[in-house]
Amino acid sequence: MTVEPHNAITVRIVQPMPPKPSKPIPQPKLSMAEEAALVRARFNKKWGRYADYSGHDNDPNEARRIEAQDRRDRITAMILALLAQNGPMTAKAIWAQMRESEEQIRYVMRLMDKAGKIVMGRRTRDGHLWTVAAAE
Repeated sequence: MTVEPHNAITVRIVQPMPPKPSKPIPQPKLSMAEEAALVRARFNKKWGRYADYSGHDNDPNEARRIEAQDRRDRITAMILALLAQNGPMTAKAIWAQMRESEEQIRYVMRLMDKAGKIVMGRRTRDGHLWTVAAAE
């Protein structure tokens, strides 16, 4: 029997591809403690005074809160002095005589109203007249 050229089949056997090597799992160059120390050092270099947190003494948020409360107390005293000196005034008139932002004055007056230190009076074209609350 003869094999004719048109009947001949060439078979090429391909070796299967080997599996891909797995990628190495990246390992951190620093331990968590070393990295935290670097972050603290960068923070101290940029912001200065923050040391290890061990209570409210070193917490910058607590320091800002105390500073804001002192500022509000100072504004409260100035508003009470203005009202005692000039009598009933509108919030706009109080704001015009002080060197604080309108939002800050509005916030302090709302706190004073809740605390009962000032009383809202009659409505005028420019706003409500505020007076010092009567001491009981």
